[in-house]
Amino acid sequence: MSFFPPNNILEEEIVTQRNLDPDREAIGHLLERFGEKFILSALEDAQYSIAVDNYLQMLDSLTEHFIADEHWCWFDDFYSPDYTVSRIWDEFIPTCVLVPWQESLWQN
Repeated sequence: MSFFPPNNILEEEIVTQRNLDPDREAIGHLLERFGEKFILSALEDAQYSIAVDNYLQMLDSLTEHFIADEHWCWFDDFYSPDYTVSRIWDEFIPTCVLVPWQESLWQN
């Protein structure tokens, strides 16, 4: 059950069976590139709604993958996508403090 409209790049190119490896490093690296191209660049261009939408879609896709593949059964300390998501989130923090966000973005 997805809460956000699926993002074709995430669903068809990143979070797929062909990118599965032991610690999900391939998915982590691809998410890093996705984050830089579609999230961080949107923040830099003051397109906050786009950045928020893409970040939430990324979290939604990754959550679906984590649950569907039952990662909690063998989860260890190193899950590469988690580090990527956390690093991108760290870019949001200064923006959240400096930018007057629209109420609709907070509701998302």
